[in-house]
Formats: sequence, C-alpha cells, structure tokens
Amino acid sequence: MKVRVTWGGEDVTVELGDAPGSATRVNGERLPADVRRIAPGLYSVLLDGRSYEVTLEPSESPDAAPGDVAGPVASGATTEVIVGVGGRTGHLQVEDERTRAARAAAADVISGPAAAEVTIAAPMPGRVAAVPVAVGVAVERGQTVVVLEAMKMESALTTPRAGRVAEVMVSPGQAVQRRQALVRIVG
Repeated sequence: MKVRVTWGGEDVTVELGDAPGSATRVNGERLPADVRRIAPGLYSVLLDGRSYEVTLEPSESPDAAPGDVAGPVASGATTEVIVGVGGRTGHLQVEDERTRAARAAAADVISGPAAAEVTIAAPMPGRVAAVPVAVGVAVERGQTVVVLEAMKMESALTTPRAGRVAEVMVSPGQAVQRRQALVRIVG
C-alpha cells in the first residue's frame, strides 16, 4: 500500500509491503523496518534493531473503532489519526496516492480573469457519481462539488475557495475526460 503522510507539516510517501517482513520505503528509500499489526490500533514496529509500540486512533471520527484507519485510506479518503509512540502523541494525516492526485488536480483549476472565478476540472477520466451542489448555492473552501468514480473508486473534488456556484456542466452518470470543466465557482 502506498500513501502520503503529513506529519508536522512535512509530506512523505510511505510504501508498506503487503507481506510481513516485506520492504518499507519512505520517499523511495528502503527503510529497514518491519511493521506488524498486533491488535486493532496497535502495531509493533521494528526499526534499525529497535522495537516500538505504535498506537493509532481516529482523531475526528467518534464512531470509528480505534486503529480503524486502513479502511478509509484504502477507499480513497483522507484519514486523520492520533499516533502514539513511546508516550508521545501527534496528529498524522494519511491519504492514498489516488485521492492526493485528485485533490491536487482539483486545485489545478482553470482560473478566470483576476481569479474572480474558478472552474473545477476532472483530474482523470471517469464517471460523475454525484453533484452535491446546484447553481446559485454558496460554497465554502474545501466543500465537495463533484464526486467522480474511476476504476470503482470515488474521489471527492472540492472547491479551493469560497464563492457561489455559477455553472454546473455535468450531471450524475455522465462520462467525463481528464481536464474537462465540471463546475464554475464565482467570487
């Protein structure tokens, strides 16, 4: 599994092998680590000959079980967790590569004159699963404006700024191409 992890403002790519003892890589460099799940939310990490007990628990989802972070990450969401190592805790944001690419592409919008408007474009070819906004609706920065489905995974496309929906160019079930304009947001 390959994910992007944000810890203390720093982004790193982490690749975990599927089999116990398989290679772990951080930013492409092989890391001499072995990660094993002991129980939900509890992991044993062997790193450079030292053993660490690591706890993970969702930080914002009261109904999620402790350590239940693999499901949301695997399904294309961004998951925020609290990590505990050696009595110290910190917040960690985990996002699969596909979701990160979709989010980056949504930020790579087509901008109008003097950035008075933004057009959210499709980051990849796919099918529109949902359009939770309508023309005239006020939207906040980060609000989902279109949900795309590609390769049986859904990606929420969000607006990079607050504004009002001026135009919706797609409808649920419609096939779209990469960089196709989907929703236009104004001032």
